[in-house]
Amino acid sequence: MREDVFLNTPEGRESTPDASSPAHACYKLSEQFELDGLRVGIVVRFSQGELTAVSLFVATGAQSWGEWSEAEELGNQARFEQLLTAKYGNNRSLGWGSLAAEYDPRSGSAALAIRYI
Repeated sequence: MREDVFLNTPEGRESTPDASSPAHACYKLSEQFELDGLRVGIVVRFSQGELTAVSLFVATGAQSWGEWSEAEELGNQARFEQLLTAKYGNNRSLGWGSLAAEYDPRSGSAALAIRYI
C-alpha cells in the first residue's frame, strides 16, 4: 500500500504521525484493540512511500518515562514471543514477509513486528 492511499482511508485520516524523515514515515492508528488480554495499538511504517511494516505494541497508559518500566516491556516482548511461537513455531519467514517479537532499547518499547518483502 502506498502512503498517500493509507492517508486517504478513515484510519489514515485519524492516525497521528509517530516519527518521520524524508524517506521514512510512521503513523500511530487511533483505534486500539484487545489481544490475548493486552490492550494493543498499531503503528504503520512506510519507506519511500510504500508500506514496509506494521508493529503492534502494548498500550500501557504510561504518561511519562517515570511510569515506564523496562521489565514490563521485556515482559510484553515475551508475551508476543509466546503468541508467535504458539501459532508459527520457529518458522517466522512467510511468503509475503516475516514476523518477530522485538524489544527496541532506544525507544524503550516491545512490539510484534510484521515486515513485508
